[in-house]
Amino acid sequence: MVFSLVLFLACPKQVPVEPAVTQVEATQSTETPVDWGVVEIPAAGPKLSASDEQREQVNEAVALLTNPSNAAQAAGILEQVVGKDRDNATAWFNLGLAYEFLRDPVRAQKSYQSALAADETYGPAYVNLGAMEMRELTQKGYKAAEQRYRQGLVKAPENDMDIWAGLVASLRSQGRLQEAEAAAKDALRIDSNAKSVYAVLGLVYIDMDRLDLANFIVQKALTTVKGGDDSKLYLVLGRIYQMQDKPASARDNYLKALDLDPNLVAARIWLSDYYLDNRNFGDTVPLLEKALEINDKDPAIYFNLGIAYRGVGRFEDSAKSYQKALTLEPGPAPHLNLGILYGDYLKNYDLAVEEYELYKSSGGDAALADGYIEATLKEQEKVRRLEERRKKMDERKKEQEAKASNEAASQASPEPVAAPPTGDQPAGDPAPAAEPAPAAEPTPAAEPTSTPAPIAEPEPAPESPAEPEGSEEESSNPWGGTQ
Repeated sequence: MVFSLVLFLACPKQVPVEPAVTQVEATQSTETPVDWGVVEIPAAGPKLSASDEQREQVNEAVALLTNPSNAAQAAGILEQVVGKDRDNATAWFNLGLAYEFLRDPVRAQKSYQSALAADETYGPAYVNLGAMEMRELTQKGYKAAEQRYRQGLVKAPENDMDIWAGLVASLRSQGRLQEAEAAAKDALRIDSNAKSVYAVLGLVYIDMDRLDLANFIVQKALTTVKGGDDSKLYLVLGRIYQMQDKPASARDNYLKALDLDPNLVAARIWLSDYYLDNRNFGDTVPLLEKALEINDKDPAIYFNLGIAYRGVGRFEDSAKSYQKALTLEPGPAPHLNLGILYGDYLKNYDLAVEEYELYKSSGGDAALADGYIEATLKEQEKVRRLEERRKKMDERKKEQEAKASNEAASQASPEPVAAPPTGDQPAGDPAPAAEPAPAAEPTPAAEPTSTPAPIAEPEPAPESPAEPEGSEEESSNPWGGTQ
């Protein structure tokens, strides 16, 4: 994989957050809470207060957001809530999540910021804002995310491990690995059961090329920490096995991670590496198309999808994917793959050479590029010669067919015409045809008992039979001419 891959272990909180019930309300309430915090209200009960009604609406939206396809309906409910209560941080946060599902990052960001304006200690909003900044895949975005997470650690409760994991991830993305390791250890001193922090620390050790230590950290978390989300731990364990050249174990752990969390983009990308290594293009396409639905800004997805599309014969989609990868992260690798696509598959040799030159000028291996260019030019010349030879063969074949047709027509002659009957021969009986006389020393025929009808000399066939004009009763000559 030639692209930098940012793993959002400081991933946005995809699980909607239910509104909290205050201690006073909890004491006064006699209803039984059910899934998603929805409160069952007796049909004949008293009219809900404004705060109870809003909580009911938020809970309804939360239930809808468990399926992203319901995001528009959830957003409509939450917009009504915040329209009445601008200080409802939980409603603002879930509205931001709904907008993210609807691929409206501008309104999502404004909603998360409104959540913090209503409650500056609201940790989930720091997490999701930082994740959005990380998703820009730029050093500026990583730095902004770091500042966001540090602000969250000051304002929100110190034991919010999602914020700590985000901080470690932002430092890792900037290449500040020692600082990332130190931050992870600080977090684990506060909460030694923070699985998300163990996972990102494992990635830090992978980047340090300390695979054994990364494996130890992840296995420790999987075996000693009870409860919580194991998806990211399986993800990192799969990456460790992949780096150790244990592809089957890597695949199995990626599948475990996706089984627990289908929205783990990194698991989809790294699993696609395994599929592509085994030329399993058919499974790669849906795997990565789903990844695009979750995050359409990661160049690694487009790059691998370009390879997969090429493998299943979707060449136009392949070219578009490589070009999108270039737009998001300029670099040599897409140019090389575009050159291969144009030259080996689409047979557009001029475009292929152009892409190889761009690959070389953008920092690619010059010797490799020159080798591809030389091979492409040779193939182009070979195809040109074959095409010329094919044209000559076609022309020669047409000439031969025309010549054969003319010769056959010239050898054809019209059928002899029968003479009319004479007085010595009854009408209706055909006149006997005499044998043609030999060219030298003819033998006289026996005297007939009656005078035979004369036989007309056949007219010689024309050298090139012409099509008679205006005749309606022509019959085709089996040799190609007309009678």
